[in-house]
Amino acid sequence: MADPEESMIPETDERLSSIDRLRRDWRTSWQAPALLGALALLVGGILYSVLTAPKPDLTPAINRAERLIDQGSHQEALEVLKTRIFPYLNEDPGEPTPLGRRYHLGVARALYRAQAEMGIDLEVNHRNVLSHYFEAERQGAVLLPVDQVALANTYLSLGETTAARMRADELPDDAQNMRLAIYRRLVDLLLGKPNAQKEQALELLSEILGDPALPPDDRAWALARQTRVRLDQGYSDEAITRLLRAAPRVEEASPAIRGELRLLLGRAYVDISAITEAERQLLQAQELLLPGSPLQGEALYYLSKIDEVRGDTQTGRERLAMAVERHPDSRTHRLALMGLAEAEAALGETAESQDVYRGLVEAINDANGSGSPGPTEATQSLIAQYRDRLARDEIEEALAYATIASDLYTLDSLPADVLAALATAHRRAGERIIGNAQLSALDPSSQAEAQRHLIRAASYYRLHAETFVLTDNDQYARSLWLAADLFDQAGDRAEAIAAFRLYADGVPGDARNAEARFRLGRAFQSMGDHATAASYFRDLIDEEKLGIAADVGPYAELSHVPLAQVLLADADASNDEEAGRLLRRMISGSMGDAETAQYRQALIELGRVHYAAGDYERAIEHLEEARSRYPSDKRITEIRFLLADAYRLSAREIIDRLSAEAMPGSTKRQLEATARERRIAAMAGYEQVRGAIEQLDPRQRTPLMNIQLRNSYFFLGDCAFDLGEYRTAILHYDRARERYANDPSSLVAMVQIVNAHIEEGDMGRARTANDRARRFYNSLPEEVWDDPSLPMGRRDWERWLDSSSRLYEVSAVPTD
Repeated sequence: MADPEESMIPETDERLSSIDRLRRDWRTSWQAPALLGALALLVGGILYSVLTAPKPDLTPAINRAERLIDQGSHQEALEVLKTRIFPYLNEDPGEPTPLGRRYHLGVARALYRAQAEMGIDLEVNHRNVLSHYFEAERQGAVLLPVDQVALANTYLSLGETTAARMRADELPDDAQNMRLAIYRRLVDLLLGKPNAQKEQALELLSEILGDPALPPDDRAWALARQTRVRLDQGYSDEAITRLLRAAPRVEEASPAIRGELRLLLGRAYVDISAITEAERQLLQAQELLLPGSPLQGEALYYLSKIDEVRGDTQTGRERLAMAVERHPDSRTHRLALMGLAEAEAALGETAESQDVYRGLVEAINDANGSGSPGPTEATQSLIAQYRDRLARDEIEEALAYATIASDLYTLDSLPADVLAALATAHRRAGERIIGNAQLSALDPSSQAEAQRHLIRAASYYRLHAETFVLTDNDQYARSLWLAADLFDQAGDRAEAIAAFRLYADGVPGDARNAEARFRLGRAFQSMGDHATAASYFRDLIDEEKLGIAADVGPYAELSHVPLAQVLLADADASNDEEAGRLLRRMISGSMGDAETAQYRQALIELGRVHYAAGDYERAIEHLEEARSRYPSDKRITEIRFLLADAYRLSAREIIDRLSAEAMPGSTKRQLEATARERRIAAMAGYEQVRGAIEQLDPRQRTPLMNIQLRNSYFFLGDCAFDLGEYRTAILHYDRARERYANDPSSLVAMVQIVNAHIEEGDMGRARTANDRARRFYNSLPEEVWDDPSLPMGRRDWERWLDSSSRLYEVSAVPTD
C-alpha cells in the first residue's frame, strides 16, 4: 500500500504531512497517561497484523467515532480512529476520499477538544490539529463554524494572530458570538505584545465598537480594552472624555464589566490628579466588581495612590498589603508590590521593605522582564531607597537595596547606576570597618571583612568604568582610579597593578597619571619585583629632572626613598651605594626640610639601612633623630625597637673591641661606660616597645609587632645579664619563658637562666635549670632552629655549650 502521508501538504513551505507530524510528535505531546495510550499506535505506526488482513467495511467505525466526538468522548473517539480506521486508510497522493475527509476532520476535532478539556497547551498538538484540518479541507471537507473557531484558537495558541483573524472573519453573521470570543482573545494577545501590535489591537477594537448592534457587555469590554491602551499611552484626558460619552451605551452591561469601566475612569482621574473624583469612581468600582476579582486589586492600588498624595502612608500601606495578599493575579500586582515596598520603607520598616522588594524582583524575573513595572522602574525605586539610606549613613541598608537591584540583571548587564551604587556601598562599608586605623592593624576577622568589601567595591568600579569607555572619558577615569585605589588598599596587588597599568596607559594626560605610575612601583616593590619597581621610580625621577611631564614633581620626590629601598633589597650589591646617596640627598635639605614626608621617610629608612648593614653608630644617629622628631609617627614602635636593638648590639660591639684591642685605660673606661649607657638605653627602649604593643588588642597586632614584642622580652634579660645584674636578668628571662612557654625561643631564656646562676655561683640551681633546658630542647624538632627571627644566635649557642661544660666539670670534681 502506498504511503498516503507523502501527499499531505500543510499550509507551510515545509513539505511535511499531517500524519508525518503525528508520527513524529504525538508520542511526546500528551502528558496524561490515558490520552498518551489512546494515541500511541497512531503515532507509532501501523500494526503489521492489521495491515495484512483484508480491508473491512469502515463506515460503522467512522460513524461511531463521529458520534463519540459529538457526545464529548474525545479520547474514546481517538481510540476508534486509531485502531479501526487508520490501519486500513488507503490514501493515495492527490486522491481525496470521503473516508479520508471524515477521518482527518474527526482526528482534528477530537485532538483539539481532548487537549482543551485536559488543560494541555503543547505546540506539537496545535501543529497536529492544524495539519489534520488542512488535510480535511484539501480533501473537500466543509468546516463548520465550530471548526473555524477551533482553527482560530489554535492559531492564537501558537501566537499567529493574522491567521487567527482571517479564520474569525470567515465566520458567518449568525456566529457573531463565536467571532467576538475570538476577537476578545486576539485583542488580549495583541495587548500583551510590543507597541507595534497594540496599534493592531486598537484598530480591531474600533471595528468592534463600530458595530451598532454590539451587545452591551461586548461593547463595555471593548471600551475597557481601548481605554487601557490609551491610559498606557498617557492619553488620560482623552480616555475620560471617551468613557463619559460612551457610558449611556453600556448602562445595561453587567455590574462586573461596568465596575471595570468605573475602575479605569478612577485610574484616569488619578493620572490627572483629580483626587476627589478618582476616589468616588474607584469606590463605586469596588462595589460593582466581584469580591474575588483581580480588578479589586487594581482598585486598591489606585486608591493607595490617592492615599500617597494625601500623605496617608499608613492607609496606603494597608491597601497595598491587601492588594498583594488577596489579588496576586491582578494586572497591578507588581505595581502594588513596589508601592508596598516603598511604603514600608517610608514607615521605617526596612526589613519588611526589602523582603517585598525581593518578591518584586522575583516576579519580574519570572516574567522575563515583561510587564510593569519592569527592571528599569524597579531599579529606579530601589536606587532611590539606596540613596536615602546612604545619605543617612545607613550603609548596610543601602548596600542591601543596591544588592536587591542587582538581582534584576546578570553581571554583564548591570546598569551604570546599579554598579555605582554597589561600588559606593561596598567602599563605604569597608571604610567604616577600617575607621581611622590601618587595614593591617585590624583583627583577622575584621580585616577579612573589610578586604571583602574593598575588593568588591573595586570590582564594581572597574565594571562601572567599562560602561563609559566610549562615551565619557572623565567618568571612565574616575571609576578606574577608584578601582585601582581600592584594590591597592585591600592588598590585592595583582588587580591593583592591572588597574593602575590600565590607567597609566589609557589616561596619559590625567593629573593622576604620575601617581598611578608611582603606585605601580610601590605595588611591584611589595611583590618583590625590584627591577620593575625601580624602572617606574627611575622614570618619574628622570622625567622631573628633564621637565618632560607636568605634575610629576611630587611623585618624583616620593620615588627617591622607595627606589633606594628596592636597590638595597635586590641581589645586586653594586647599586647599594647609589641607594645610600639617594637617601642622604633626601635628608640633606635640598629637597625639603625635616617637616616634609620625604625627609621623614628617608631618615627612617637610613636608620633601617644602617641597622641592617650592622653600622649601629649611624643607625643610632638617624633613629634617635627620627624618634625625637616624629614621636607621633605610626612607625614609632618600630623605630624604638630598632633603636633599642642598635644600642644593644652597639654595646656588644664595644665589649668585643675591648677584649680584642689593647688601649689606654682611660679609653677603655670610657668605652665601658658607653657600653653600659647603651645597654641601659636599650632596656628603656625595649620596655617602651613592650608596653606599647601589649596595650593593643592582640587581634590588631601585625606579625612584625609580635616578633618585636617577643624579642623585647628576651633582650631585656640579655641587657641585664650583660650589665652583670644577674638577678634582674633571671626575672626578665623567667617572664619571657612563662609568656612563650611553647615557643622555641623559650630555650634562650632557659639557657640564659643557667648562665646567670653560674655567674652567681649557684651551681645547684644552674644544673636544675640546665636539665630543664635540655628536656625542652629534646622535645623540639631540629628544623625549628632554622627560623631567623628567633632571638638565639651563634653566641647564645656558644654560651650554652660553655655553661654545660662548666657544669660537667663541677660535677666531675670528687668531693671529700
